[in-house]
Parts: sequence; structure tokens; C-alpha cells
Amino acid sequence: MKKTNKLVLCILIIALITISSITAYTAMCSHGQEYWDIVETKTYQYIDPGICYETTHWDIECKLCGEIWAFESYRMTSHNWICEDFGHIPGETLHRYKNTCTQCGYSIITDEFCSLLH
Repeated sequence: MKKTNKLVLCILIIALITISSITAYTAMCSHGQEYWDIVETKTYQYIDPGICYETTHWDIECKLCGEIWAFESYRMTSHNWICEDFGHIPGETLHRYKNTCTQCGYSIITDEFCSLLH
């Protein structure tokens, strides 16, 4: 638990530094945000059965002066599960499911109690 708290604190500090950097860099160009071409890319990495690590990368270009900036932010986020039903397990009072995170790809197969014997 202490390791997770330290990781969260570290990620928050990095996010604050990133936000400060964005403000500092954007002050260099006097053109407003309406002139920016922004490309945002998100990637996810498995951390543990409850958490993904999300990296957001921005490429920003001013359409008027051509100045370019690149920024990244990091955060931990919950998995986004989809459930696939594999049906009843023959001869058991169990039902099998596969849960897969749509973000990082982590999956787990679970057998859950079913009141019917198949």
C-alpha cells in the first residue's frame, strides 16, 4: 500500500510540473489556443489487477507561427472492463467469464457460482 501511495504522489508531482511547463511554453507564443493544432495520444500499461497506467501525449503546433510543443502527463486509472460469457462449465455449478480491460489488454478468467448443475 505504501508503494502505491508513493507512486500516486510521484505521478501527481509530475502532472503538476507538466501543467506548469505547458503554461510556460505557451507563453512563448502570443497566439491564442484557437490557432493551435493539437494531437492527443493515450496509451495504457498494466500495473495490477485494479489499475492501468495512462500516458497522455500531446503534440501542439501553432498554425500561425509554426512553433511546436510536446507534453506528456501520467496518471493511474481503473481498468475499463468488458465481459465475455463462456457459459456453464459441464458437470459443475459454475459459470465461466473472461473480463478484459479495453485499455491495457489485461484479462482474467473467473468461475462464478451458478445454482444450476449442467
